[in-house]
Amino acid sequence: MVAGMLWELGCWIGRTKYADEHNPRGYFENTPIRHMMKAIYGFDLLGCFPSTQIGWRSSVKREITSQGYRGGPWLLKTGAHYSGLWDEFAPVVVKVMRDRDGIIESYKRYGGIWHSYGREGVEKVVDRGLARLWNMPGIEVDSDVLVGGDTSAIQKVCKRAFLPYRQTDFIIPGAFHAR
Repeated sequence: MVAGMLWELGCWIGRTKYADEHNPRGYFENTPIRHMMKAIYGFDLLGCFPSTQIGWRSSVKREITSQGYRGGPWLLKTGAHYSGLWDEFAPVVVKVMRDRDGIIESYKRYGGIWHSYGREGVEKVVDRGLARLWNMPGIEVDSDVLVGGDTSAIQKVCKRAFLPYRQTDFIIPGAFHAR
């Protein structure tokens, strides 16, 4: 939801996973970059947090250029687990805050790592991600507050990212479940 709003406000996102019945507005996750992260750094969410390797920045630049990026703010939606990969890009970090149980239920509803780790493993992954997220500098956006109509956090993100803010109709009442 937050990534979608920022896309609507002018952030470039590249090639993303298409919308489906679970996420009718889209996922706003750059699929090729996501695959690069998994291929280079693995997908062991219970292991250590990866940090950048030599050549990562140039690989990312090549990839986004091949997708049509020509400048301006660009957005990458990723979990806290991969946050260390982006430090050298000096990003504006947007920390989307959700309650722990809501995150766990999302994993259960949409599969993904639920099938690999089961409930206990997903709980560990979520706890590690939340601990990292709480300690990261960035602008916090509470999804419940946003769904309720308060866009002040999005306005802060826009100011920091040099994006013009305007009211959007991206959030459809009842279409998003923040929990």
